Amino acid sequence: MKKKSKKNLSEEARKKRLQIIWGVFISIMFVLSSLSIWVSNSSNNNSLNSFKYNGYTFQYSQNKITTQINGATLQFFTTPFDAENMNIPNEALNKMFNAKKVTISIDPNSNYKEALGLAAFYLQTDFLSVGKNAEFGAISQNSFNYSIVTCKDATSDNFVIELVDGNDTKIDEESYCLKLISSQPYGHIILRDALAYRIYGIIRQ
Repeated sequence: MKKKSKKNLSEEARKKRLQIIWGVFISIMFVLSSLSIWVSNSSNNNSLNSFKYNGYTFQYSQNKITTQINGATLQFFTTPFDAENMNIPNEALNKMFNAKKVTISIDPNSNYKEALGLAAFYLQTDFLSVGKNAEFGAISQNSFNYSIVTCKDATSDNFVIELVDGNDTKIDEESYCLKLISSQPYGHIILRDALAYRIYGIIRQ
């Protein structure tokens, strides 16, 4: 009787574990499939699988857009044609490039935690790829043990990028800080692309 009970318990634990794994998989697929709405292949010299922009060749691959710079493969979710429509002041970009480090500060209470976390991860990778020191922070108390850093803490040496929720999807500037504000599930990833294309010099302003 005890053996049967243990077996049933093990089976129940296995089912719960599979449900969790399946739930995570569905969440990731939801984000990636939603982003495909934003992928546009409308360009005069585009083919179905690739296109050119400012001398760079981009490929469509598994709901992502990739290009090569100095032997490294860069990944995006929207095209530079879409991203160039996002306004980011040149003055803010210059401050960001001239700062000694960048702090990517997330909202731990965001309604879009999966997409926000993915955007923050990619942003840190973008900065590190171009030799810029980048670390994580949070705008409020959090379970990640991140330091609390907001636009109010931004300086010429420590440029801050806040990833927060809002009523619109846009990028706002505050002194030595940019706010990536999203009102939709995958908005932070779209905004990451807009900033990343400029970090790598693909979009020139």
